[in-house]
Amino acid sequence: MRPEKVSKHLKYTFDDDEIKALSYDLARDTRELRSLNEAKKEVMADFTGKIKAKEGSTDRTSEQIANGYEYRMISCEIEYDSPKLGEKTMIRTDSGESWVEDMSESEKQGELFRE
Repeated sequence: MRPEKVSKHLKYTFDDDEIKALSYDLARDTRELRSLNEAKKEVMADFTGKIKAKEGSTDRTSEQIANGYEYRMISCEIEYDSPKLGEKTMIRTDSGESWVEDMSESEKQGELFRE
């Protein structure tokens, strides 16, 4: 009878040179893995920042739509002592809308120095 050859899954013990080569491979792979994880963190942080910014933008726009208005700095003209002494008329320069407010103490005193 002639001999037959087969392959079997059996325990193999590494020699010192193989252990050394595997150690270098492990060190290289560990360094690459750490580098990949750091790159992933940076990319994730970048995307997290972009997502948060976009969430803030959509939240603001949603509020504007829901409310139908927002507060802005609007240029106004002031007419002191109008319609009467101690009052001032505020006039929006964008729409012409006007309203009357009481003058503050400093505004009342300021008229001493106004021409």
